[in-house]
Amino acid sequence: MKRAHPPENAGQVGPTLAGARVGAAPVVAPPEPRWMVLLMLFVLMGPLALPMLWHSPHFTRPWKIVLTVLVCLIAVAALCALAWIGAWFWEKCQAIRAQTRW
Repeated sequence: MKRAHPPENAGQVGPTLAGARVGAAPVVAPPEPRWMVLLMLFVLMGPLALPMLWHSPHFTRPWKIVLTVLVCLIAVAALCALAWIGAWFWEKCQAIRAQTRW
């Protein structure tokens, strides 16, 4: 009978993932560039991108505060506009419904 060779990770403690030892130092991605953070804040994700802003080393603390307040104000204004449009649309639907009753 042939004897099986020990696995490559025989000396390591715990399971491995793609060759990296579990418990090893995590791989840290480089910070996103300033334009990417601003794009995410104001065009793509709004308030959901605030953690990206606060983890970015490209902005000073006062700029982070200003941008956070600005993004929150824009989000509140967008929600108010959405509520207003919804109420307007509901009124129009009710008016059409009242006209078409038999």
